[in-house]
Amino acid sequence: MKSNSNSKADSIEAYYLEIASMQNSSETKQDNNVFEWLFFGSFAILFLVTLFHFLFEISGYSELMGLVAPVNKSLHEVVKVGIWPVIVYSIIEYPFIKNHVNNYFLSKFSGILVLETILIAFIYIADFLGFSPGINLIAISHFIGVFAGQYVTYRVMEIPSYQLSVNRLSLAAIFSITVFLAVNTTLHQAKKATALKSINTGIQN
Repeated sequence: MKSNSNSKADSIEAYYLEIASMQNSSETKQDNNVFEWLFFGSFAILFLVTLFHFLFEISGYSELMGLVAPVNKSLHEVVKVGIWPVIVYSIIEYPFIKNHVNNYFLSKFSGILVLETILIAFIYIADFLGFSPGINLIAISHFIGVFAGQYVTYRVMEIPSYQLSVNRLSLAAIFSITVFLAVNTTLHQAKKATALKSINTGIQN
């Protein structure tokens, strides 16, 4: 009788151990899946960064494209090169990993901040040293910035979930930055159009 009881207990224990092992295996696969999305996503974002650099010119200097792509080499236009490729990739990535990570929007906001900080730092360092950033330096800054941003994103996703309000604030912050950049570009284009109109009027007179 005692032997049967011990046998049942062992069977129950083995059953729960098997379930725990399956859960751990599943979590490991999910972690690997998230890591792959972020790692290979770094190359996708780098491609988008390159594309966005030339998007305004490729589009025939479309004002609509100017809202998301840099129209000149000013500092606020450089910020577009960092934030929009991340947003585009995040829209693609979100449905596949949203249920397997924590703090999704906070992690993305953190990654964007790191990326933008590195891009801007390279510009200021180049300016301080007295030379104009060439294509090689820009490429290096993008490479370091994107991979550092993705690494921070991954680490923040591993942190236990913050309150929902923190993620909402992060999403609002990303949205606010994009709106600010779009409005700033629109004002810049309006000033440029006004200046060209004044020049043309002066020439005609």
